[in-house]
Amino acid sequence: MVLDQRMIKKERRVGVELLVQWKGMAKEDTTWVDREELLQRSPTLEDRGF
Repeated sequence: MVLDQRMIKKERRVGVELLVQWKGMAKEDTTWVDREELLQRSPTLEDRGF
């Protein structure tokens, strides 16, 4: 589940990171993940609006 998102500067461009609570994990174990990297690993997420 995506809890939040933030804009970050990556080299000369702006990127988006998503705060992800992984299935079966506690809310304290959430992690920031680069949106583009996540979509490369799971392209079907784009259909869901990520």
